[in-house]
Order: sequence, then structure tokens, then C-alpha cells
Amino acid sequence: MLRQHYRAIHENKEGHGGGPAKAPPPPPPPARPTRKQDLNEALVNLIVKDTQPFSVVEDVGFRAFVALLDPNYVIPTRQAVKAMVDAKYVLERNKAIADMQKVAAVSLTSDMWTSINMDAYLAVTCHFVDDNTRLNSVLLGVQQFPHTHTAENLARVKASLMEEWGITDKVTCLVTDAKARKLVGYFRSSTLAKEKLVSVQRQLGRPTLKLLQEVETRWNSTYPMLQRLVDLREPVGAALASLNTEITTLTSAEFTTISGCLSLMSGFNDATIELSEEKNVSGSKVVPLLKMLEQMLHEEMAKTAVAVAKEMGEHLLRQLRERLHTLQSMSIMSLATLLDPRFKLIGFF
Repeated sequence: MLRQHYRAIHENKEGHGGGPAKAPPPPPPPARPTRKQDLNEALVNLIVKDTQPFSVVEDVGFRAFVALLDPNYVIPTRQAVKAMVDAKYVLERNKAIADMQKVAAVSLTSDMWTSINMDAYLAVTCHFVDDNTRLNSVLLGVQQFPHTHTAENLARVKASLMEEWGITDKVTCLVTDAKARKLVGYFRSSTLAKEKLVSVQRQLGRPTLKLLQEVETRWNSTYPMLQRLVDLREPVGAALASLNTEITTLTSAEFTTISGCLSLMSGFNDATIELSEEKNVSGSKVVPLLKMLEQMLHEEMAKTAVAVAKEMGEHLLRQLRERLHTLQSMSIMSLATLLDPRFKLIGFF
């Protein structure tokens, strides 16, 4: 009797006896089509913008993170994500082609890149101003470049890309800085070339200097790279002449162009150093430095005969005036300059 009584009480507590049994909770409903599409689009953007591999959708941590954010979202498979990225590329490419067909002129920039496996790649980017006066940039392609880096081979690949995108008749100029960077990279990566450059400098009775490599994330590293290359023009040429390499030095015309541009860039380099090394408040220096840069540009442009340097100077002047006008309209910047004992008696406005 006691055992039967205990069993009856136990079954009531578990829901098997006198009361109705609890039904298991229903599974979460699948994500709504629009919500699922939004999440898939966000996933594609994450993979593209952050250069994530397709396999990220299989990572345990990523899946746990997504499940916590939205338990209803079923993460697409690796193959499905690849298909979505391909579809996104086609969509964006067609949109870019349509945008470029609306404009009369475009400019191209190109650069050579080397992978960690020492494979060469050529990247070509198109730049244009749309109907809303906004500057747009479109990467036309990044292609492996197994050929020798001659002007003919480079021109052939670029011409093929221009034809593929339908912009051959719209290109007004093509700018590249790869030659200087490639030349510097060769001397910095090759032990033999590095030793030869040091040897040549000693033979010429010059102090031994190294070429400086531009850092992509530091815009102001271009000036010291080019300046050092100009300074070592003679030793670099002599070193290359005795090395078995297809790397060539810059032409006289290219060195002339670089020197003309450096004369315009020197003031900006000095201003950057001045503001970076300032241990006290630097706000009062901004407006005077901008005015000094404007004056320097006028003087250098009047002296130079280099067409590229003149064009560069005009662009810098436009940008300076725009920024100077903006800063002068900020009372805090003007007051900082007026209250600084070094500048308050000098007219800048």
C-alpha cells in the first residue's frame, strides 16, 4: 500500500498522473523571407568587406555568435555563400558599368603587387566623377602577371581591361607609382642588391644610406621614399648596371617629374612634422601653416616647368583653399591663432 501511495504521488508531480502532461515547446519558427534575405545580404557584405574566407560560416565560434544574435537564422552553407558572393559581384559589376557609361571621361591608376609566394599581380582601378559630382572608384581587376614587367606587357593587359569594361574611348590618363615602389622593394628585399648599393656608395665616397619603402597606411611616407630615391639616383643606377636583374632605374624624365613634385610636397612634409612634434597645443598653428603652404605652392608653381607638378600644385591649391575656408569659419581655430603670442600680431586673414 505504501509503495502504491508513493507511486501515485510521484506520477502526479511528474505530470503522468492526475494532471495533464506538458507538451514540449514548439521549435522556433524559421526566419521570415525578408529577414532571411537581409541577413544573407549582411553576411555577404561581411565576407566581402572584411575579406573573410567562405569557410567562416563553418567556424564554431562564428556559428555560436550568430545563434545568440538570432536563433531563427539558418546560416547558409559554404557553397551557398560562394554563389551569393558571385551573384553580388555580377550585380555590382553591371551597376559599375552602367555608371561609367554615363560619364564622358575616366582616369585609371595601376599598381603591381607581390604575394607572399612571390607571385606578381597587376591591379587596375578606374576613377570618375558622377552626375552628383562625387568621386567614384571601381577596381577593374587584379590579375596575375607572370610575364616580364615590360611596358608592352603592362599596356596589353590594361588595354584588355579597358575593352572588357567598355571604357577605351573614355580614358584620359593612366597614373602609376609602381615603378619607384618596385625599384625600392627590390633593393630592400634582395641581400645582394642591398650590399651592392652600399658598396657603390662607399666607392663614390658617399655616406651609406638605405632606400626607404613607402608604407601604404601612412600617406606621408611617400615623400621620404621618393626623396631618398632621388638622393641615391647615381648609386642606384650604378648598382643596377652591375646586377643581373630586369629591374630598371627611372628615366631622366621620370626623375625630373618626381623632383618637381617633391618641391611641392616638401612644405607639406615639414608641416606634418611640425604638428606631429608639437608638445603643446597645436591648434593655433593650423591656420598659419595652411597660409604658408598656400604661399609656398604659388612660389614653387611659378618656378617649375614640369607639367605634372603644375597640375599637382593646382589641385593642392584648390584643396588648401577649401580647407582653409572651413577652418577660418571655425571660431575656435581663429581664436586659438589670435591668442597665440607667436601669431596674434601677424595678419593671416
